[in-house]
Amino acid sequence: MKKAWGCLGRGCLVTGVTFIALFAIGVALIARYSTELPEAGTATSPLDAVVHYRMQIAEDSSALVDESFRIDTTTTRNGNGRRWLFTPEGVSVEFLGVDDVTGGVTRSIAGATFTRQGEGVEIAWKYEPESGVRTFVVRYEIVGAVRSFAGGGSVMNWTFFDRSNPLPMADFSAEIEFPADTTFGSEVFGHIGKSVQDLTPTGTTVSWNPGPSRSSTIIELLAEFESPTLYRGAPRLYPGSASSYASAKKAEESYVPPPKEPPPRPSRITVLLPLGIAPLLILLLLLFQWRYGREYKIKDAPMYERELPSDETPAEVGWLKRFGESEIEDITATIVDLARRGFLRIGEASTAYGPDIVLTATPERAKGQPASHEFEVLSWIFPDPGGVTYMSGINTAVRANPVLWQNFWSNFKSGVGALCEGKGFMEVKKGGTVPVLIRLGGVAIAVGSTVVGALTALTWVLVAAAGAVWLAFGGQVKRRSLRGAETWAKWDAFRAYIHDFSMLADVPPAGYVMWEEYLAYAVPLEEADTVMSYMQLRPPVAGQNDWYPSYPGFVTVMESRVSSIASSASVSTSGGGGGFGGGGGASFD
Repeated sequence: MKKAWGCLGRGCLVTGVTFIALFAIGVALIARYSTELPEAGTATSPLDAVVHYRMQIAEDSSALVDESFRIDTTTTRNGNGRRWLFTPEGVSVEFLGVDDVTGGVTRSIAGATFTRQGEGVEIAWKYEPESGVRTFVVRYEIVGAVRSFAGGGSVMNWTFFDRSNPLPMADFSAEIEFPADTTFGSEVFGHIGKSVQDLTPTGTTVSWNPGPSRSSTIIELLAEFESPTLYRGAPRLYPGSASSYASAKKAEESYVPPPKEPPPRPSRITVLLPLGIAPLLILLLLLFQWRYGREYKIKDAPMYERELPSDETPAEVGWLKRFGESEIEDITATIVDLARRGFLRIGEASTAYGPDIVLTATPERAKGQPASHEFEVLSWIFPDPGGVTYMSGINTAVRANPVLWQNFWSNFKSGVGALCEGKGFMEVKKGGTVPVLIRLGGVAIAVGSTVVGALTALTWVLVAAAGAVWLAFGGQVKRRSLRGAETWAKWDAFRAYIHDFSMLADVPPAGYVMWEEYLAYAVPLEEADTVMSYMQLRPPVAGQNDWYPSYPGFVTVMESRVSSIASSASVSTSGGGGGFGGGGGASFD
């Protein structure tokens, strides 16, 4: 049986990751502030792209867009055109079509697709590659490119392209038409890269031609204006005034930090000294971990356990395996275990986004009482105790209200932790003279080396990292208690039995029912694929083992769906360039 490393091994791993991350951050910061970074990309490419953006703002604050891309397809091989946009809250895009207007003749491109994914949209179309100079017009309608303010006035602030754009442009121009009763305010400007250009409207039209643009360059336009008809028809009034927003935005885009004087070159001893100090500090911390964080040695630990060794739930086994940490896969394991025990049924479904999982509550079949964290899972999945839930539907709900996930995940982890701590599975060493001194030393080392590094050499970031590791791990050491270590030794032997079962000639084959019971525990033990390979020998039978789908990959789909739900709760709402939306980029291949 593979012995657990305990907190010593865990500390080494986190220490290594911390060193790598902080060193990379330090190098990036030094590179950023010691030299002037050039704009990314180049303004020329074989595509020789010329882009013209035309927006017409209607009185209801919507905007019709015709975006023209003239490219030389000589070097393209696949004939794929793409345009993607960012649509934060309050902004939406409706696709109208893609036209080929090469030679002055308009031909609508059949088969152009429009895809929404999170806060982004993507338009894609096909064309004949290596067919010379072509002109494509992408047409769509925007709601939310214009905002009216409660303090008076309106602002059109739209990002045409942001840093995600890989397309260099030989020429870019934009033309924005405003309602007929428009009068412009003091701030009308374009922002490209690091340059802010004041613009003079002609009548009710703002035209801008900044010329060539490199890839990964932000191109944005802002216009402050008054339009009585637009103001009355605006669906929403934002706090503040248009003039204050526009002035603050221009000041933000126009700010250029003053150049920094290069620091004096540090001596060689100053540069090399941290390379010796940092490893020594980590060695001292590892010695402390070795002294207080070593796992208990279990005498006569079993090599194999052929049945479930104790009555812990799958989430508790995962918690014990990871030294007191819960992970996303524990939710999948809990759902599978609840299904096996009759609380719900797992079904399969096919959607436009791929395979999905359908969960049906079956309280009439339930056996036993759920633990606190299991009750949290049931309540999260089934607000209605007799309901049916698609996991993609949970994803949509969490994306709309991330608090749903945050509250559930916090309660789930608390429930598992309380259960395991109540059984005394973990020893946590807090306080005491040595841990306190290590934490104080960590603060002093981190602060002192940061100051010294700022004044001298980058290599002192390694010492600062060592101080941070001292602070994080020195004051609290965790290890499994004797009871926890004994319990884990049995579960690790059970994992070994699952893993090695097919090679044990002297062990009779386990019954199918046993493999179904093993599946939930195999998820946190990372042996789910092994168990499912045996389960598929016996497909579900109505009234017996019909709690899971017939296809063997349903656990993988479930894990993917649960991970997607967790990711949906942390989707960023920040847009490229800082406008009301847009940004994104275009590509042709």
